[in-house]
Amino acid sequence: MMSIKLLRMRSGEDVIGELADENSEFINLEKPAVLMPMQNGRGNSVQMGMVPWQPFSKNTKFTVPRDWVVTISDPSEDVENGYRKTYGSGIDVPTSQLLVG
Repeated sequence: MMSIKLLRMRSGEDVIGELADENSEFINLEKPAVLMPMQNGRGNSVQMGMVPWQPFSKNTKFTVPRDWVVTISDPSEDVENGYRKTYGSGIDVPTSQLLVG
């Protein structure tokens, strides 16, 4: 099973995608999307949205030179679930919550 990772690119983009494999020179991503702040229609609240990375490409797999990646991290649970719903399996993984009794 591929893991979902969040990559900060040298361009400043935050790209989320399925990490297919990697080596010392390249990172292979499947179904990448860019996180973008989007203004909510009601008031001034801002939410995070996702749009396909390279939306005009027919490819869904991309090879990224490692020197273009600043960091690789695990996305927060809500961002990962949003990605899964839109670009992945559609499965919503329950977030961990504290039970107060």
